[in-house]
Amino acid sequence: LCRLYGGGRLGDDMRRDMGFLAAAPLERLAPPALLLYGNRSPNIEAGRGLARRIPGAALKIGRGNHNLPVQSGAWVGRRLLRFFSSQAPMA
Repeated sequence: LCRLYGGGRLGDDMRRDMGFLAAAPLERLAPPALLLYGNRSPNIEAGRGLARRIPGAALKIGRGNHNLPVQSGAWVGRRLLRFFSSQAPMA
């Protein structure tokens, strides 16, 4: 199996982390949250679940898989710019 930092095994770490999102108190997060996922990401359902649980979260789905920033860098950059521009305090 693939080794991770600290000598752990990938499968062991994944099993240990199962249920983490289900148990985390995500409803208490202060908005805003931007969630970016690729339309072919194996984790897109987790993103949809996070969007339902985090108040005010914005889920944006671009073209790509789990390597979305590499595959659709310009798209990611535009989404980040819009998100952070909308969060800037009014002068």
